[in-house]
Amino acid sequence: MSKPSWTIRALLTAGTVAVATLAGAQTLRFGLAEDPDILDPTLARTFVGRIVFAALCDKLFDIDEKLEIVPQLATGFEWSADRKALTIKLRNGVTFHDGEKLDAAAVKFNIERHKTMAGSNRRGELAPVTGVDVVDDSTVVLALTKPAGYVVSVLAYGSFQVAPKDFQALTRATHRLLSTTCLIEVCTCSASRGGARRIIGRTPNFDATGSSALHTGGGTIVNVAAQEICPADLSEHLAMGTFDPVAYAVVLDAIGHAGPASPGRIDRSVCTQGVMPDVDKSRFAANFANVGLVAGQQVLTYPHVGSEPPLKPYAAG
Repeated sequence: MSKPSWTIRALLTAGTVAVATLAGAQTLRFGLAEDPDILDPTLARTFVGRIVFAALCDKLFDIDEKLEIVPQLATGFEWSADRKALTIKLRNGVTFHDGEKLDAAAVKFNIERHKTMAGSNRRGELAPVTGVDVVDDSTVVLALTKPAGYVVSVLAYGSFQVAPKDFQALTRATHRLLSTTCLIEVCTCSASRGGARRIIGRTPNFDATGSSALHTGGGTIVNVAAQEICPADLSEHLAMGTFDPVAYAVVLDAIGHAGPASPGRIDRSVCTQGVMPDVDKSRFAANFANVGLVAGQQVLTYPHVGSEPPLKPYAAG
């Protein structure tokens, strides 16, 4: 969806200096503090990736400034009496950027892709969902194993909708391209009022024009997804930095060879190791639970503010 007001707020929040006239503008550039990991809502893991998706894609529901769940591509939802079936009504007349229609079949494709695709980071979030039934073009019903009201919030958080035909055609090589260059020739997310037809982004280390101090020449920096080595690996950033054996193996490979790490050199037996070497398995569960407890305490006890302070104007024009 075209969201000029959101875009401007995002630009200011990101600290980008911009001069733009929205009326008739053809190109909008904005900066991010770090790279998105991969431009696929099913596989993506990072917060900055969600910032990019929010500018390109829509979800069935959204969360407003009062933290209330509100319809976006959906018009509403209804629970069954036993709370084990969720009926979702969809907006009419919505199309993806490639012209494909957003209907109940497209929603079914997206949810099933989240649940079944190797390496999906949405699978756990949608674990209670056992089936998706298409009632008609504008109605879809999710079947659950047990009452799980939070499923609606999952659909409002990271379940961005993508065009089935385009994403069915994606290969792992294309996913790697999306990860390393952040390039989409045709946006394949839902857009009820149209949108940019070409979105191009470059990571700071993409080529010799990169401004990052880490840039050391072509071929020495590479993005490696854990799923390239172990398709079922679901580790997020906390696991990557504490116990994930795949991340450990990638680091050792980079240290032990000239140039960047290469997934092809890593023994796939790492996929069954569970934790990296020298992690005490007998104490791991208790130790990791303590990490979560400490993080939770920090979130709860850290000073909070009632609302976001007003932003000073960064840009003019």
